[in-house]
Amino acid sequence: MIRQCRKEIMKNMAIWIVAHNLPLIAALCLDAYFDRNNSVFAVAVIAILGIARIILIKYGAYTDICCQQAVSGHYYDRLLNRMEMNGSKISNAQIENVLNDDVDRIAGAVSYSIDTIANVLYGIIAVSIMAFINIQLTLWILLLPCIAFLLHVVLKKIITSQRERLKETTQQFSFCLNEVFEYGRKIRIQGKEEGLLQSMQEVLDQQNKMGIGAGLLTGTVTSVSGFLTDASLLVIFAFYLADQTMTPGDLVLFTTYSFDLSGIVQYISSLVLTLFSVKVQQDHFENVMCCDEKKECIKNKNSVQIQQGKVNIIIGENGSGKSAVMEQLWESEEDSVLLPEHVHLFHDTISGNILLNMKKETQDEDIFCVRDLFSHTIDELSGGEKMRVAMARTFVHSKEVILLDNNLLSFHPDLRKRIIEYFIRSKKTIVLTDTMIRPAYDGCYIIQYGKNKNELKKL
Repeated sequence: MIRQCRKEIMKNMAIWIVAHNLPLIAALCLDAYFDRNNSVFAVAVIAILGIARIILIKYGAYTDICCQQAVSGHYYDRLLNRMEMNGSKISNAQIENVLNDDVDRIAGAVSYSIDTIANVLYGIIAVSIMAFINIQLTLWILLLPCIAFLLHVVLKKIITSQRERLKETTQQFSFCLNEVFEYGRKIRIQGKEEGLLQSMQEVLDQQNKMGIGAGLLTGTVTSVSGFLTDASLLVIFAFYLADQTMTPGDLVLFTTYSFDLSGIVQYISSLVLTLFSVKVQQDHFENVMCCDEKKECIKNKNSVQIQQGKVNIIIGENGSGKSAVMEQLWESEEDSVLLPEHVHLFHDTISGNILLNMKKETQDEDIFCVRDLFSHTIDELSGGEKMRVAMARTFVHSKEVILLDNNLLSFHPDLRKRIIEYFIRSKKTIVLTDTMIRPAYDGCYIIQYGKNKNELKKL
């Protein structure tokens, strides 16, 4: 990617390096103003540098956009070439996910990396100038940013995890809200409305709790940054009072550079987490590019061993390749049926879709809660109701291996637990995917995919 977009990246990097390093000269001019009484020269140079930096930042924003477009174009070309290959089939959902999520984040990460490199170069030069003036004070000032960097990485990683969970609960909240307003009043079944409202309230409570936690952590990061910056200033003033060789200009220069180093620390810590996060998008993009028409190639080649006669849960992050694994299992196992994430139902009566071959005990128990839907047509059902109908229809087939791809995510926890218990009693080999371990999965065989088991998210 860098070779293909080398011209745009190098141009963008050169502009930002110059723009970010102009304050170095400005700080030296301040030093000259305080120590050498050369005020006219210092003010003139600072004014010129300020105007030049404004122009460079404006032009840098333009080159930044061009650089992101070049990076995005590189990935778009790869995607189009892959789609044009003989026999290559990429679903519309995959294309939308790749374009709207993976490519945008990768291009943004490249731009942020260039900006961070320019800031790091500024920091290196600033530290060199300070070390030339007072090496001991410079070492003390560097100690505090190192501590800040470690704290930022730890706290921001927690915040990132909280925000990912908050994003998931927000999606659940939107689903429950849509269920209530679109179908609850239309169907007018009091029990169903109460269940939907309860689900919505549970998700809303969890969302509020996680939002408060993320806000507290964000405030902690800000407080830590401010405290360490103030500590650096106190150290500088203490050295200035104790060391008679430091001039007022040196004090101003050290103070200016100390503020800038605190900002650079935040840049670097954010970049570490950005690169860690964008690796998921890069792996997902490569997974899509890697799979041929037979879908035999998956970049993340974690071994998946399925336990026969048990309920198997594949846990992994979005984009980790779980759907591709399910399709491989479906193609390799003749006596299997796959229910994909996006289901399609025939325009027939719901009872006609389900009851024809369903076992009597399954009808009596109404495991999937579809009996109250028999009086409705397919078009009248919500997304969750369609999923229940599709799942019930899937179990009509006398297949020994049943594969369910992200089909339980929108279900109420009580219904999810009820279905899992039925799966366990059926003694069939059942494989389903999810992004986290849930309480309903007790007694199931958990398979970690794409990361260590100890790192899996738990609800």
